[in-house]
Order: sequence, then structure tokens, then C-alpha cells
Amino acid sequence: TFIATLIYYLIISNVLFAQTNQYSGWLTWAHQQKLTNKLGFIFDAQLRSGNSFTGLQTVLLRPGISYIVQKKIVAGIGYTFIDSKVYDAELSKSNLIENMIWEQLLTSYKINNVNFINRIRLEERFIEQQKNDVFSNRLRLFTKMTTPLSSSRLMSKGIYFVLQDEILLNLKNKQQLNNHFFDQNRALIGLGHQLNSNISLEGGYQNIYTLNKNDNVDKHIIQFSVFTKL
Repeated sequence: TFIATLIYYLIISNVLFAQTNQYSGWLTWAHQQKLTNKLGFIFDAQLRSGNSFTGLQTVLLRPGISYIVQKKIVAGIGYTFIDSKVYDAELSKSNLIENMIWEQLLTSYKINNVNFINRIRLEERFIEQQKNDVFSNRLRLFTKMTTPLSSSRLMSKGIYFVLQDEILLNLKNKQQLNNHFFDQNRALIGLGHQLNSNISLEGGYQNIYTLNKNDNVDKHIIQFSVFTKL
């Protein structure tokens, strides 16, 4: 399957090529607000710690508008603001800002008791750097699988299992970033709790494998997420 192939690739690449390990925590909130029968407001925010959980390093804010194309197909467009603290006194800028415009298409379907979400997102990135700022395009391919673990076997309430993976690919100006078409792979495994139809909680372990110009980074992340829908 698609997810199994991605996980296999992640494990093999980590074993063969990973050089630097980092450890951090992410706190995320994702919200969906229905505006009309077709339109909705979507927003997510993330707080990310520095390496070894050393304080707050990154703040991400991502508002957008969603449009229901069909029952299981949703398009979206939006903006992302990312503020990242630089823990290096020798560099001239202590914070680096990234502004981003994005477009996405999300599909969902169900096989037996397993729920799937697939998302394709294109990003136009305006990246601040210490010297020369960079414009780049990035493609993100995301798959998420959830299945209930409670006795009711329904996703409307109770505990469920989460498995997801996302591949990030550089489409433009990769030479000014990591010099690779492949940017990073993000894999997560965890558990969720559907409190009611409007609120769910998820917690788990996320592994981010990133290619850099000089070395590759293997990030180990404890992630906690809150999902709300109105």
C-alpha cells in the first residue's frame, strides 16, 4: 500500500543516511468553521520547541478558505506565516520569517472501518535567510489513516489509531535551499480521542527526515494536536 511503501522508505533512508538527531515537541490546533453549504474557514496554528526541548523556536499560523467541490472532495487556498528563532549569536538575524501562499485539494474515503484522507498542497514560499532571501515552490503529498479502537467501531466517539505520512518536494530554486528535489519526509504514529462531533485530540510520535546541503537531520518529535469543527 501507499503508506506501507512510505514507511519502508523512511526506515531505510534513516538507517542509511541519517547523520544528526534532534528532539523537540509540537503543539498544534486545527479548526474548521462552516460559512455556507459550500464555503468554510480553515485555520491551524503550531508551536514548535527548539532542539532538546529548549524553549519556543517556531510559531506557525495558517488561515485559509475551503470550498466543497463534491461530498468527499474539498479544495482550499490560504496563507501561512512562520516565525523561527535562530539559536546562534554569531548570525546577524535572530528571527527568520517565511510567508507562504498555498493551494490544496483534499479527498477522503473509507474502506471498512479505516478512514483515509489524501491531500495535495502546492506552496509558493517567500523565505527570509541570513543573506539572500529565496522564492521557492514546494509540493506536499499527505496521507492520513484512522481507525476506531473502541467497541462501537465508529469514529463519532472514542479512541482511534492514527497513521500518517507526508512527502515534501522542492520544485523551484532547490539550489538555494538544500540542493535536493526531495526536501523531507514526515511520518507520524499515534492515538486519538474523539470527544464528540466537534472536538478530537491526538497525540503521538512524529519522525521528520530532512535532507540538507551539508548533513541530513533526523528529528524525533512528540506531538499533541487539538481538532475543532463548528
